[in-house]
Amino acid sequence: MNMRKEIERLIYWYVPVIIVALIIGFALSSYIKYTNHLSSKEVWFYSSVNILINYLHHFVIAIWLYVISKQLNQKYILWSLFGLVAHLFAAVIYLVLYTYEKNNGIENNEINQSRKKLFIWSK
Repeated sequence: MNMRKEIERLIYWYVPVIIVALIIGFALSSYIKYTNHLSSKEVWFYSSVNILINYLHHFVIAIWLYVISKQLNQKYILWSLFGLVAHLFAAVIYLVLYTYEKNNGIENNEINQSRKKLFIWSK
């Protein structure tokens, strides 16, 4: 798997979502603040929508972690929930663990190969 392309795919989704969330969040906040005729239900609704939009980037990270971890046969539900809660922090931890396991996996395979050769040679 080309992790660089996967990270670029994440960036293609993450940056526009952040920009759109900032613009819509600012517009909704201004609308709520400067409109005097809103009822409490309308204020609550617009505030809830504003909160949901401000956390949209968490969903992007969660979906990305879900897709990547499912492709790599990892615990995709766990990673997506962690991405939902910790967003970028979760993505960084996933990438560090992926890199660590990939590097150690190569070393472990080489050690196992040498042990197999030694075992076969000893017969």
